[in-house]
Amino acid sequence: MKIKHKLIEMPKEIGRIRIFKHKGRICVVIEMLWMASLKVSPYCNGYVEVSAKNKGKNYDNFIDRIETDELTFSGDLSRFNLGKKLWFFGFDSAHFWNDAQPESKTFKSVKARTSKLCEEMVKKGI
Repeated sequence: MKIKHKLIEMPKEIGRIRIFKHKGRICVVIEMLWMASLKVSPYCNGYVEVSAKNKGKNYDNFIDRIETDELTFSGDLSRFNLGKKLWFFGFDSAHFWNDAQPESKTFKSVKARTSKLCEEMVKKGI
């Protein structure tokens, strides 16, 4: 009997976190280490603090207004102990197209895209 190779996914671990202020907003970049079949596959997530009027809102309501990156997250990042409860919109780089363009998954690339997302959100009052 032949046994097929099975993809085993392990829980995500955090590589590094960078918290910075840009255009008056708190921005966060988190490197995630995804274990799949005993291979570490790092990718990064970028988050931008929303304006006070949008706190608690879902990113789905803003997808048509954001051009910088594809939003995939809305919520607080309290598990990372940022000191106060803030609301963020964010994106990740764990998509098939990111695998085709590995530079899009790097910490440096995601940090730059997070800054651009922040600039767009501030300009549009999001």
